[in-house]
Amino acid sequence: MSIKPQNDPITSPEDSRPTAVRKQRAGRNIVTFFVIYALGAFSLYIFIVLYGALTSN
Repeated sequence: MSIKPQNDPITSPEDSRPTAVRKQRAGRNIVTFFVIYALGAFSLYIFIVLYGALTSN
């Protein structure tokens, strides 16, 4: 069983330029979402720690 060169996933041509740009933009959006989520979670954590420290005797 042989694989035709045009169907071989290893030697297939690279993505076209619009597809590559779309994938790059999607990757940036995912990273940005997780960074914002992490900053929000960290901010909430700091708020809880400070609130607990200030309200305890």
